[in-house]
Amino acid sequence: AILVGSVGQKPVERVFATNVSVVIFSLGTGGLRNNRKQLEGEHWETYAERSFTQWHRVCVFKLGLLDMARKLTKGTNVYLEGSIETRVYSDAVTGALKRVREICVRQCGELPLLFVFKLEPE
Repeated sequence: AILVGSVGQKPVERVFATNVSVVIFSLGTGGLRNNRKQLEGEHWETYAERSFTQWHRVCVFKLGLLDMARKLTKGTNVYLEGSIETRVYSDAVTGALKRVREICVRQCGELPLLFVFKLEPE
């Protein structure tokens, strides 16, 4: 999966019993609910109300990217390449089996930062 979006929360690092580290953060990507472009004659505010943010859980396992992932801050623009994985776990409180989908950046994954410059009005 290839995603481009903004970091939604400060990354959290977890270390497993096997001494493997993972950095977890949320990534928001944009989209439109109904149409991919503004309708003819549609006011821009109405068009903006149709947009939404899709949130993704991202897990970084790749050793070379762990330090950079730890330093991400809310709002940082990120391009990432990873695999979509479904993890099954049992809820600690109820014991029910639950599933969570994650974008995992492993050995073949990439995580370069994107810098966006705001242009001053002329």
